[in-house]
Amino acid sequence: MRKFVAVVLVLLMVAGCTGRSPHLRSCIISLEQLNDPEGALEQCKRAKELEPNNPEVYLWMGKVYCHSHFRKYLEGTNEFDRALEMDRERTMELMKKDDWRRYPYDLFYYNAGIQAYQKEDYATAEKKVRMAIELAPDSSLYHSFLGSILAYEGKEEEAKREFETALKLNPRNPNVHYNLAVYYKKKKDYKSAAKHLAEAAKLDTANTDYLFELGEVYANLEDYKNAEITFAKITKIDPKNKDAWFNLGVTRVKLEKFKEAARAFEKVVEIDSKDADAYLLLGRVYYRMKEYKKALDALTKCLEIDPSKCEAYGWRGEVYRAMGQKKKAASEFAKEQRCMKSKK
Repeated sequence: MRKFVAVVLVLLMVAGCTGRSPHLRSCIISLEQLNDPEGALEQCKRAKELEPNNPEVYLWMGKVYCHSHFRKYLEGTNEFDRALEMDRERTMELMKKDDWRRYPYDLFYYNAGIQAYQKEDYATAEKKVRMAIELAPDSSLYHSFLGSILAYEGKEEEAKREFETALKLNPRNPNVHYNLAVYYKKKKDYKSAAKHLAEAAKLDTANTDYLFELGEVYANLEDYKNAEITFAKITKIDPKNKDAWFNLGVTRVKLEKFKEAARAFEKVVEIDSKDADAYLLLGRVYYRMKEYKKALDALTKCLEIDPSKCEAYGWRGEVYRAMGQKKKAASEFAKEQRCMKSKK
């Protein structure tokens, strides 16, 4: 009984493909009924050879490329573009008749834009995303992404308009706020960037990337108090985030909270015992705390990991000088000079 039903389904599909060439019918059946994208691709290629002026062939070819088996969205949407160039009215009509849950053309174009963007082909990315917007004009995601592309192309006013459109369409989309923040960062408008990053972090509390960039923006504004609060928040959400602990330590140094800074750098080397930069800064903090033995241990560890950290020799010299050991201090300063000369 099941075999009979399957045969009927295939026959119905074939009946629905009447008026199409045999290869195009086989392409459609392979893709939709047999779930054979490789076979569908071969049949569509043959159909293109026989019907080079049939936009429907190009439309199906594009759908094959966009199938999850291939995910070749640039190639797929290029096929759609050829169909649209041949006969835009008919192609748009065919697109509208399709089940967009199965063939979301706007999403195909959006994904093509992402692939072009990743290749730094911004002109193609812009073209693809503009088509996605034509098909789905109310998508804040698409407008926001187009804004990012335009910003990279140096079209700042157009970019701003797209971001503002995206924000009007969905003011609670954290990605839109993030993209606006990136735009303002590029313009060095850190206050506006901080505003949108804070909103993005508020809307998506699980995304520590928003918080991390917010902390960096506060640091650019020399607002170290808020930078400290932000990086500390990340360490509570993700206690193994080495970079957050490191930046928290740097921020606390700026605030002259040396004891708290030392705890942050200690956490970094606990997470990553090979982080030479963390040992260097830990040594400097211990020096400021007059914890000279700890300072020497940290600076020595830094040099064991990376002997090219010339600065560590200089700081060991400062520690020995503070301890009244002038000969050892002079020796360390000499090592620092030799280290720096070897790099030239």
